[in-house]
Amino acid sequence: MKIYDIIIRPLQTVSVQTILQYTTTGHKMKFYSVQQILNGDKSLEQEFKAAEPTGTMRIGTKHLFFRAGLKHYAIPFTEITGCFRRVRSVETKLCCGRGTMEMESIVVRTKAGEAAEIGVPGRKAAVKLMEQLKKTLPDADFTVPAKPDEG
Repeated sequence: MKIYDIIIRPLQTVSVQTILQYTTTGHKMKFYSVQQILNGDKSLEQEFKAAEPTGTMRIGTKHLFFRAGLKHYAIPFTEITGCFRRVRSVETKLCCGRGTMEMESIVVRTKAGEAAEIGVPGRKAAVKLMEQLKKTLPDADFTVPAKPDEG
């Protein structure tokens, strides 16, 4: 399967493995930081491949990797100041009427604010990733920030 097939046929489900195989075999991987492009760094590519994937997210030894679209992003652990889970209720149309689904995501904060909101495939994966992040980043803040006063 080529990238052309993935873009032209959006209704066909394409696995994450297919996309990762395209980007990792025979093509130079490009990692994007929140601020800059980190091209050509072989250590990043090796760390990415060694990390265990959970959805679109991987926790490496020095970086947090995630994918948005066809781009791979890397956030160094030294820049992360906190993480928390965000659960959104989404109304959807089902065969038997309307229903509500919960969409889980992990929000990564840096000194500049929210750097990324990474979609997670479910509650179990979100809890597992948060536990891994707590072990990896013992100094980070894992609480939801207070909302600023409106008015």
